[in-house]
Amino acid sequence: LRDIKKLLSSMETPKQSEQLNLRLVSSIFIQLSISDIQYVKSDGKYMMYHTTKGTYRSRQYKMNELQEMFVSVFCRCHKSYLFNRCFYDSYDSVNQCVRLMQCNDPIPVGRKYFWEGEFSNVFLRS
Repeated sequence: LRDIKKLLSSMETPKQSEQLNLRLVSSIFIQLSISDIQYVKSDGKYMMYHTTKGTYRSRQYKMNELQEMFVSVFCRCHKSYLFNRCFYDSYDSVNQCVRLMQCNDPIPVGRKYFWEGEFSNVFLRS
């Protein structure tokens, strides 16, 4: 646990000024601070952005685009989920999910990402 905390503190944290311009389903444009996004869930053609200030729904970006745009911020743990590394708290091996700080929602970890993906390399092998 100490090693994971050390690894997290050494990772690049998103700058307060990093913003994601987003067009919501309701055709309203907003700016989300990357440091406020806890996790992103893909729901069909829509992306659900779960932040410290609320949840927003948009069709503007795909999961892969977000992952590439903010490679040092988000970690892919499931085909439908990205989570912000800064909010990582723990991994629940019984339920195979990630627990995030300031968030009650468990984030599932897919088998593919557990064994082969970035999640395994960064969070489980340190």
